[in-house]
Amino acid sequence: MYVLSNDKGQYICKDRFKRGGSIHETFSITTNITLAETWDDREKALNTANNSLSKTLRNKGFRVVRLENQNCQAGNLDVHQVQAGESHDLSEEELQELLEDVFRISRLINDVQGKTDALSSALSRVDKEITDIHHWIELNKLNAYQGYKASAILQKKLKQRRIIKNGMAILRAMSGVEVAVSNMENANYRPRVLNELFED
Repeated sequence: MYVLSNDKGQYICKDRFKRGGSIHETFSITTNITLAETWDDREKALNTANNSLSKTLRNKGFRVVRLENQNCQAGNLDVHQVQAGESHDLSEEELQELLEDVFRISRLINDVQGKTDALSSALSRVDKEITDIHHWIELNKLNAYQGYKASAILQKKLKQRRIIKNGMAILRAMSGVEVAVSNMENANYRPRVLNELFED
């Protein structure tokens, strides 16, 4: 059994959707191997890679990969069952794209504190807005329309608060990465043997 995969841990999957009463299929990317499209024949997989994928997908370096366990079924794949069919060196374009991704992530991580401060400020504001809404409800005798309006406004603000808190949880997790990146940037090399090379 074969799948189409690349060096970024991505797989080709098939999306099925209904339009105009008919079922349509299109190829897309997934990082979940259990959703990967499978082929029984290597040539069929290769034919799909060469002729059925969009230009955008073909440019992402997908190649035919054989599954070690020939009895595994689609939707039941194990990442340990994948075996690369051939080695694949990164092209200069792929390497540049990879480096750009790394630097983009690095820039995001370096600004964790700034983003944390911004989200803290946003959380403080939305908490005050929710308090205002609670007091407005408490202090007024609301008719049906006003009650609906208050409920809708409160729901909107509570959703905003949840999004902000989720973002803060992600940034807390990233703060450990920020420390690791900082340690790498400030790392000094200590010579093992040839101390004279570093005397100047």
